[in-house]
Amino acid sequence: MDRPFLHNHRCFHIQPHRSYLPQVADGGGYKTVLLLTNGTTSDTTATITFFADSGAPLSVTIGTATASTFSITVPARGSTKVTTSGASPTTVTGWTRVTASTAGSLNGNAIFQLFKGSVLFSEASVPAASSSSSVDLYADEDGGFNTGFAMANPGNVTAVGTLTLRTAAGNLIGTTPISIPLCSIRQPSFGRQFPGQRLEGPR
Repeated sequence: MDRPFLHNHRCFHIQPHRSYLPQVADGGGYKTVLLLTNGTTSDTTATITFFADSGAPLSVTIGTATASTFSITVPARGSTKVTTSGASPTTVTGWTRVTASTAGSLNGNAIFQLFKGSVLFSEASVPAASSSSSVDLYADEDGGFNTGFAMANPGNVTAVGTLTLRTAAGNLIGTTPISIPLCSIRQPSFGRQFPGQRLEGPR
């Protein structure tokens, strides 16, 4: 597989009671569903905070409340689903931080959905992640497809790292520097980061 990876992020503050969903979208036909599960034997309170791509607070509507931060209870051994309204005609994107009252109690994912009228047209899921200094991503842009990815920086300084692209055999194709300002998000594609390179998965 082509397996680019990012490393040398020095600013992340790893906290076991926090997880991050690096892509959400709302409005303009989009809604985001957050699915949180609690694997412990006690109820857990989750504080969900939405950020815009720039790192500024992002207000969304969930139920009858419009805010950038929400508090919910996830029952013991249970799950909770919250969905943004998608009511705005304009699409906004960003990322989400989930802070649990008990370390290691919550897991989950975000599903951003695109509707055509009232019909669900497409959806994609983003799993919750913890802060990390290195990640591996699969890339395949054969047949006209594009591989994109989202990285959120929850730290308090700019994250600086290197994007490294390798072939299916593990051979180096190239590297490029990448930076993410504090509390913001980058959503590049491999085609833009490595122009002229043909990315194919194993055949």
